[in-house]
Amino acid sequence: MLSVILDILLLFSPFFSIPSLQSSAKSGWLAPFPDVQRPQTIPYRSSPRLLHRVEPEHPTAGTVHFELIINEKGEVWQARILSSPSPLVAAALDAVRQWRYAPTIIDGLPVPVITTASVSLGLREGSSQCGAAPPSMEPLRVGGNVQEMKLLRKVDPVYPLGVSGSGVIILQVTVNEQGDVFEVRMLRGPAVLEKAVVAAVCQWKYSPTYLNGVAVPVIATVTIEFKLLRPR
Repeated sequence: MLSVILDILLLFSPFFSIPSLQSSAKSGWLAPFPDVQRPQTIPYRSSPRLLHRVEPEHPTAGTVHFELIINEKGEVWQARILSSPSPLVAAALDAVRQWRYAPTIIDGLPVPVITTASVSLGLREGSSQCGAAPPSMEPLRVGGNVQEMKLLRKVDPVYPLGVSGSGVIILQVTVNEQGDVFEVRMLRGPAVLEKAVVAAVCQWKYSPTYLNGVAVPVIATVTIEFKLLRPR
């Protein structure tokens, strides 16, 4: 019981006093962003809908995981670093402070919330990004068969002329909360077919995945069979 009370006090310590950079570093919470209205009540744990996302610019690839306090207006008031390569934190924070969420309404009134978010910097090696909006939180890994059942629209690849052979192509796809493919990574298959396969899979559409009633992004493995005959 004592440990639970201490966890609660640590979680909500920003509301008892505005932390300094030195004191906040001990708990992981950074100083509140300037010019952002302080939440008026203790926040609810929730997953608010992200309306506006700014992507960081950084030459190094990596991911920064945050816990965020969002005020009643949907603005990011404070952040706590959960894990990250330290050189990426400044760029990630600069992006996150510009994010805007839809206000969370409970009993007809806007309330502050605490949520988690992940910021990816650079492009992971071997991955191709599609035109869809990036996930607003760390994707949940699901089985390929489970994700296949959610496929609403499938576009077949248009393979380059003059290529023959048969086999399978294995991909890792990241699907955002709306069911759109955000990123594709080829795990196995002929390199000559990669461009055609990625272009097709980027157009696929899935039904959203829900966890506890909230839409979440997912990562899944996709297998595509191909059989190309040699031109006569």
